[in-house]
Amino acid sequence: MPNPILREVLQQFETDRLLIRCPHAGDGPTVHASIVESLSELREFPASLPWAMAEPSVEASEQFCRESHANYLLRISLPMLLFLKGMHTHVGCSGLHALEWSVPKCEIGYWRRRGFGHEGLITEAVKGITAFAFTQL
Repeated sequence: MPNPILREVLQQFETDRLLIRCPHAGDGPTVHASIVESLSELREFPASLPWAMAEPSVEASEQFCRESHANYLLRISLPMLLFLKGMHTHVGCSGLHALEWSVPKCEIGYWRRRGFGHEGLITEAVKGITAFAFTQL
């Protein structure tokens, strides 16, 4: 099996309502604002989201985005930001984690920004990411 870093993997794709893409340098303030807005809900899941237990900072969110971009390029994990299509409104994060290229298998994780519940956006994102995984990976 070739080294996963040699795989061509799209860095972004769209669903009906979402632009789903890997994080980039400079996305930290946007992600931070979503985390701060959603912190009370995120803290309800300490086992799944241990990073939400610490006090958030813009710097930590920027570090997450830069490290996530590097991990995406290295194919270690494929973290993704979720935006409303045609807007720069961040509605959550998702991605493919615990990648095992030799099997192949992975897990999908996600969290949603407060105020965007009950709209089916996470369901749409997970369906889109699943389709992406089966067609791209």
